[in-house]
Amino acid sequence: MGFNIIFLEPSSVRNVLKIIFSKTHIISSNIKCNMFVLSFCKYKSTLILNGLGRYKKIFIFRQFIGFLIKKYNGKLIVQNYHDFRYFKLKHKVKNAIWLPGSGANFRETGSSEGFFTITRENKILLQMNEIKKFASTEKSTIKVVGVNQIPYGLPSTLEAVGVIQQSDILKFGNKFIWFGGYGDGFPHSLAEALFNGLEVIISRRQYVQLGLRLIVIQKLPYKDGWVKILKVNTQMLDALYIANQTLDGIQEYEY
Repeated sequence: MGFNIIFLEPSSVRNVLKIIFSKTHIISSNIKCNMFVLSFCKYKSTLILNGLGRYKKIFIFRQFIGFLIKKYNGKLIVQNYHDFRYFKLKHKVKNAIWLPGSGANFRETGSSEGFFTITRENKILLQMNEIKKFASTEKSTIKVVGVNQIPYGLPSTLEAVGVIQQSDILKFGNKFIWFGGYGDGFPHSLAEALFNGLEVIISRRQYVQLGLRLIVIQKLPYKDGWVKILKVNTQMLDALYIANQTLDGIQEYEY
């Protein structure tokens, strides 16, 4: 099976008409394009909903997108398990499937002992609550990949590693900690850590919201309110598997 992949934004009249009237199967994955697809491309499309994020707190938006999704007849892939359950239970959506993110790849991991996490400078403050809760029970140093400086107000046990190459992100310890807080879909760094066999520590709340019980094979309790994941079903996180599930059933369309 072959695919003609065309990247279009509904940012001009020409593109809008091209998307609506073409015979090409459309795959959409950002919130602006998703709203467009839900409104105009209901049959020949695959919609990837990464996560409602901060919008899930806005009642009117949740109701509106739920109304559109319920009438949507294309293929719907939801990456955030909490959102998936919301649409299934609240809006009785039947055509949705859950996939844990966009998938992971094999990467080289570190040989040294220690805790580390991966985040960004524009997101670390949103993770503050979980960081503080973990640091209150664990006094070891936590290396932070993706930031050049630890913002004021965060625990002194955090050590900034800096922004590094993607291929090296898992080399800073053997225990990966995921701190929730910014309503992502399924965090890519978490998928990478799980897929590559690292010991992963996550809050029980995030464990439930991200649907990890569906892919975890072995876990242990870790201090108060935290879970240590030791083994997962790696097939569910494999980038090739997720790509095949996303493209499954799509025929080759031409203009």
